[in-house]
Amino acid sequence: MKYGNICKILLAGLLLCVYCSCTQHGQMQRMQYAYSFLNTAPDSALNLLTQIDRDKLSQEETAYYNLVYTMAQDKSGLDVDKDSLLGFSYNYYKVRPDDSLYAKCMYYTGKYYLLNDSAKQAEDCLYKSISAAEKAHDRYTQYLALEKLSRSLIKSTPEEAVKIAKRAYKVYNLYQKANKANKVFLLINIGNSYNACQHYDSSMIYMKKALYIATKSRDDRLIGNVFQSISNTYDNLNRNDSALFYIRKAWEIMPDRTESLSLALADCLIKEDSLENAKEILTNMPKRSKGKKYGSYHLLTKIAFAQNDLIKAQNYYDSSLLALASMYSDSQIERGEYSTETYQLAQINALQKSNYQTRTTALILISILLLSVLILVYHLYNSQKRENAQKEELAQERKEKLEIIIQHREQQIEIMRKYVLERLKAQET
Repeated sequence: MKYGNICKILLAGLLLCVYCSCTQHGQMQRMQYAYSFLNTAPDSALNLLTQIDRDKLSQEETAYYNLVYTMAQDKSGLDVDKDSLLGFSYNYYKVRPDDSLYAKCMYYTGKYYLLNDSAKQAEDCLYKSISAAEKAHDRYTQYLALEKLSRSLIKSTPEEAVKIAKRAYKVYNLYQKANKANKVFLLINIGNSYNACQHYDSSMIYMKKALYIATKSRDDRLIGNVFQSISNTYDNLNRNDSALFYIRKAWEIMPDRTESLSLALADCLIKEDSLENAKEILTNMPKRSKGKKYGSYHLLTKIAFAQNDLIKAQNYYDSSLLALASMYSDSQIERGEYSTETYQLAQINALQKSNYQTRTTALILISILLLSVLILVYHLYNSQKRENAQKEELAQERKEKLEIIIQHREQQIEIMRKYVLERLKAQET
């Protein structure tokens, strides 16, 4: 086989190795592309992420993938309270506070803890998220973390919750893409924080601000949420008639009757002795979560007692206790599953990292070997070429010398011939 063909084959092998090594970068680019449109098309981002081959990801890429996938789930309306993927990302980013995704990871981990009633862990993560986001001028993440932190503090330190809720509203107003809906919910959050402090007049000020913005938006669901929050404030003031008035307005305007809306209306009706109406609402409630099941059974127990139906009251009371126990049990199981899955995921990813490093090392060695062989063949080819050139040069020199020798001999022969002829002529005369 000619040296030129050998070089081409080796070069093709080298390019193949380079292509294989670049495939990993392609995976990362697809993840970054999914991240770029999380806010606008989270479902599409989720779909793209499911096509990623996670077995080929490094530790850094796995942490990135898990966090982006969690964010896509959250943006798609799915809670992150059962997401075992987030644990790996948290363990990776928690020791990298300068990473651009640190603030987001701390926020989503804090949100996870908040959904699982782990206030201390949630607050620790959220404080870290707020600090990092502020340094990075990431107002969106900062406002999200502030809002979640105020919700966590509202039971333990409501005065601090008010300050944090106000700060969240202030930061969000600096955000260029701020919308009316989020402003309304942030104002409601401030009002709810004041309710927890029993500062109901201050609460009503912010509720009315929220109602003004919601009314201008002409969004029935948004307006209904404000009506429900105002009703809750009046309920805290023991003004049952006003509370019932606003919850009915929310019931009328809301496009869908949520569980919390049904429970709030039923509670107001019970306080106004409209027991049968309250019972009808509770029994016709939409699909109930375990938390709302407890609330509905609790109110049905109240109705049964008010109607002196002690047997039903006892049954509803037992059902409420079962629902409460089920909530607690599920919460513990989910936390245990999260810890177990996080540990298992860490082991799997450690193995993946080891395999990835082995494959990468082998690929590098093969590339170096191919490159070395290619260089060696190239040098051999050049050496042979130089050797052939030298041989041709020597042959040419020999040819030229031989021609000179022949030429000299011919000249000598010619001289001798002339000499002989001259002698012969001399003898003849």
